Amino acid sequence: MNNKKVFSFHMFLQTLKQTRLAGFIMMAVITLISVVPIISSLSYIKEYKQVNNVGGISGNYFLVLVFIIVVPVISLIVWSFLNKRSGSDFYHSIPYTRLCIYLSKTAAILTWIAGILVVSYVSQAVLFMANRQYFNVDYATMFRMYLSIFICSLLCMAIINVSISITGNILSNICVTGLIMFLPRFIMLMVTELTVFHGEAYMISNSGVGLLDSSSNMIVGWVFSVFDMYNGSSGIADMVLSLTSNLYTLVLALIYIALGALLFVKRKSETAGKAANGKVLPMIIRTLIGFSIAFIGVMIAYTSIDSDETIAVVVMFIVSALVVFVYECIVSKKMNVIKQCIPSILLGYVLAVVIGTGANSFGKYEASYEPDASKLAYVSIQPMDMYYASDNGYFSSISSKVQFTDEEILKYVSEKFGAYKDKCISNGVHNYIYNGRSRTCIRGV
Repeated sequence: MNNKKVFSFHMFLQTLKQTRLAGFIMMAVITLISVVPIISSLSYIKEYKQVNNVGGISGNYFLVLVFIIVVPVISLIVWSFLNKRSGSDFYHSIPYTRLCIYLSKTAAILTWIAGILVVSYVSQAVLFMANRQYFNVDYATMFRMYLSIFICSLLCMAIINVSISITGNILSNICVTGLIMFLPRFIMLMVTELTVFHGEAYMISNSGVGLLDSSSNMIVGWVFSVFDMYNGSSGIADMVLSLTSNLYTLVLALIYIALGALLFVKRKSETAGKAANGKVLPMIIRTLIGFSIAFIGVMIAYTSIDSDETIAVVVMFIVSALVVFVYECIVSKKMNVIKQCIPSILLGYVLAVVIGTGANSFGKYEASYEPDASKLAYVSIQPMDMYYASDNGYFSSISSKVQFTDEEILKYVSEKFGAYKDKCISNGVHNYIYNGRSRTCIRGV
């Protein structure tokens, strides 16, 4: 009989003890990384008697390690029993409900995350206070930045909870986590990029709109920025402090935590040691892995300007097949997996072509949009930076804030925009019309 329905404080403490070695090591590493730069900069600051302004993410980019490394390591250790049949059977036989096991262990993971961030924050704050004559610290902004890292960590943990609830070995844990976390956003990014590619000559921004904006999901925003794929409407520093980004990421994390609980309760013990239970789910995972790589090849083909990228597409399709074969060999511990992999590989190819073609068509459609004068609220003159010239003086800064709402101006801009766009397309998407040192674009909203 299950005598623990929702939460077990004893299991919570036991989980903390089981992960104390990894937890304390991670805490020590993050704390050292957070204070060493401050200590090392003190000698220089004291010598030149400078006062440094501190706040926001500046100087604290290391905190991404919390949700990139710390959370996955601790989470996978906590849930490692699910990958062994003996451990899975044991936990499913003890007098606790599965929901109780899920919530107790999830609480332990959250405790480590919160503890690591609190120790790091307090360590930095103590150093800053001890040397307050050299640092001007905005502690409120600094706290908000740490809070956003905690929310990112919460989302990362939640996605891992979902993946471990449907998979049964470490490789499939990691692969499914990556697919859930990044694949939908990568497809959205490609839709935006294809829109910009087809309208590059007359678009002044490559940021996504609404949910297509990378900054709405802060984990994705962080990771995409590392690979120069970030397409948020604001910078990373603004994303971290954005109420919208934080709320969206928090709500998404809570949804995944709830989904993880539902899947964990229904999880079968015999899933342990397998990629996933049944025949359909393993095939879906293989298909998505192959699709992810093949899709890159399709995107290369659609974004090539002059050259034929057939070879690149073929190479990516071959790599896609090889990755699926290797993945299946590892998770199934068998070498004869060609027969079961072929359907997944072919389906991945079909999905890559269909979704890639759909994204390309949507991009062309969006890029062909010409706003009617009646749909323009205002226009403004926006100076654009070039690699070799810029126009960011005081006059340009002030004039860019001026909004023209006169009906005649809106009508003129609408007509000229259509003519300018047609000229750009006829001359080639990479031919620009320059005004003086930099290109001046007209924005309609």
